Amino acid sequence: MSTITSANSVFTLDFRGSNPRYTIFSVPQTLQGFAADDVFTSDILATSEILMGVDGALSAGFVFNPIVQHISLQADSQSNTVFDVWYEWQLLLREVIFVNGLVQLVTLETFRPSANMTYAQSPADGKPMRAQFVMFNGVLTNYPVIADVARTLRPRRYTITWERVGAKPADSTMPQQYQLPTGAQIV
Repeated sequence: MSTITSANSVFTLDFRGSNPRYTIFSVPQTLQGFAADDVFTSDILATSEILMGVDGALSAGFVFNPIVQHISLQADSQSNTVFDVWYEWQLLLREVIFVNGLVQLVTLETFRPSANMTYAQSPADGKPMRAQFVMFNGVLTNYPVIADVARTLRPRRYTITWERVGAKPADSTMPQQYQLPTGAQIV
């Protein structure tokens, strides 16, 4: 039986490596304080362009498209500061600052069984493995300057547009196209 719990997900942004001149945080920033019902979402990605000729023949081709991701943080989340600093630096420099990211999702199906383990036993090392999604060359494309105010302060919803997102199963090597750029690290 697997789990779909999102409470143990980890979302990290790494500002080191895109351009050393614009390193606004010297260590990766793990986001916390997500909105109650909307942690992060991604837009559906169009992967093909389809054309139908006048004779009814279908033609299709692969196309690259940016990946749009929305992140929702409670109004009182300490991680709002990460986005505030990111935006303020871009405003000051009048330059785009790129970021890399890593999302880790824990599921029961990714536990690493030992050779002597039966179905009813827990994992030998007691640690779940994390399915990982590595994100490259992200740009802050939507920034809510202030939380919406209603009866209570509403979550702030940010948008990062990524050049590439690659799923990295917990026990696999990452394909070359998803390797981090030189100098960039995700820890």
